[in-house]
Amino acid sequence: MLEINNFKISDSNKEILKKYRVYLLTEKHLVDNSISSYVLDIYKYLEYLEEIGISNFLSIRKEDIYNYLDYLDKNKYSIYSVVRKISSIKSFHHYIAFSNGIDDVSEKIEMPRFYKKLPDTLAIEEVDMLLDIELNTPFDYRNKAMIELMYATGLRVSELVNLDISNVDLDKGFVRCFGKGGKERIVPIGDTALKYLKIYLNEYRDN
Repeated sequence: MLEINNFKISDSNKEILKKYRVYLLTEKHLVDNSISSYVLDIYKYLEYLEEIGISNFLSIRKEDIYNYLDYLDKNKYSIYSVVRKISSIKSFHHYIAFSNGIDDVSEKIEMPRFYKKLPDTLAIEEVDMLLDIELNTPFDYRNKAMIELMYATGLRVSELVNLDISNVDLDKGFVRCFGKGGKERIVPIGDTALKYLKIYLNEYRDN
């Protein structure tokens, strides 16, 4: 298990990170690998915030989250790494909001504009590289399911990270998503994406 006391962040941030880890274990029922991934993502997030003078997690603003995403972009993090970190950050702020009776500053966070720029075309080899993920841990299977779902359905990244499990019908093979303006779309899921969703949800994700 990660030793949070060794992290180079303030004592108050260490304490909230410890409580968040307990929340992931007892309330979200995540497995150890997933918990470690979330905790590491938030540690790096809090470490960055402290470096720019924000040491109290209750004072984080939406603009600070976007500044962090800008920092990730400047440091050449991949879009898939950023998607994972946004998911972690939104989960963390949901916990903070619920625990302290405050607004969730991450609620309307979407992918920054610079991550929405796609190349004109992708070669078959490039697509294969995106989809060819080595599968060893539950975290790997989660990434594989997310990428296959995006590839099969054309979901926006913001739609993907805000997707609720109740919006996915594995039996009928479709996903219900809500785009800009709250407009609902029903999108069929391809066989391959459905296969990896079922593997992740049934075998690697604790409900």
